[in-house]
Amino acid sequence: MQKNFAITSAVIIISACNSQNNKNNTEVMQTDSTKTFHATDEWITLFDGKTTNGWHKYGGGPVGSAWKIADGTLYLDTTEKENGHIKNGGDIATDEEFENFDLKLEWKISKGGNSGIMFCVHEDTVKYKRPYETGPEMQVIR
Repeated sequence: MQKNFAITSAVIIISACNSQNNKNNTEVMQTDSTKTFHATDEWITLFDGKTTNGWHKYGGGPVGSAWKIADGTLYLDTTEKENGHIKNGGDIATDEEFENFDLKLEWKISKGGNSGIMFCVHEDTVKYKRPYETGPEMQVIR
């Protein structure tokens, strides 16, 4: 990944581990019906530094307005809260699913922050109300 992530009190989800995307279990990432990336190809950038294109709210719908972008950094603005939750925040997920991936990123976390990245998440919101019920998380707490 070529851009930085700054995440405060939020979770970013990498939708992954759908075995149908890679039936032969080789080092290939299928990103759409026409483009296949091999391990020797360039990195796929998940964040363009300007927009939330390629991302959605866990369970569907657009990324909430509390997710902001400044100086090429994606972050969650935690200033507005409603009933103890960040207003218009929520966990976000990649639009595409990936398998056999290497993820490279950088992130910052504010003092008192709780942030993480979840892998192999399944967006079956009838069965799983929260993404952490379905995929492991790499968590950073400060």
